[in-house]
Amino acid sequence: MPFVDRCSKRKTDRGSLFNDMEKAEILANVVANFLRARGEYGNQKEWKKATKLETERRIHNGSIK
Repeated sequence: MPFVDRCSKRKTDRGSLFNDMEKAEILANVVANFLRARGEYGNQKEWKKATKLETERRIHNGSIK
């Protein structure tokens, strides 16, 4: 009887990797999002839930679409 490794999972295809055009598009979106809302990136010492008024202000200012 041949040895069968029952602990390892069967490898399946996970789809193709991104091509260069898709990578460029994703990178452009990431940079654009960062430049549009720099204040929202980085470390925050205190996490809090946004109030309804803060959310409405962000929508009005265009940072949330």
